[in-house]
Amino acid sequence: MSLKDFIIQCLVRQYFVIYTGSMIATFCFCKAFYPTDELPLSYLAWMFLFSLVGTLPSLVFYSRKELSKKQWGIRIVLHFILLEAVLMVTGRLLDLYEGVQEGIWFVVTIFLVYVFVWAIMDFMDRRTAEEMNEKLKERRRQSQ
Repeated sequence: MSLKDFIIQCLVRQYFVIYTGSMIATFCFCKAFYPTDELPLSYLAWMFLFSLVGTLPSLVFYSRKELSKKQWGIRIVLHFILLEAVLMVTGRLLDLYEGVQEGIWFVVTIFLVYVFVWAIMDFMDRRTAEEMNEKLKERRRQSQ
């Protein structure tokens, strides 16, 4: 698998986790601020776009060489700031929130989805790494 294919695969996987987290957050956000309103079916398409925009800042992690812990830390902070900025602007353009109070809750919601996505992606990555390690151990056993 080429690096480009790997990156695309990771972004697609991350997109679906972001979409799921965004829909859960939407449900909670709407129950808090608009408990009697119903979401139109077109909202699913808006969330498709919103989640796609939310996936793109992940490209800040792209590097041809292995990153140090410090570089990872810097990129995580940069990613979060970029993500908040991009999603706040996109959310405002799509009328996903109104006013300062909803804006603050929208920032908090983005943060909670961010933590959710990181936790799910970390779990999936650890599971993949364990599977790869098991396959490597099996190959070593077979070659001996």
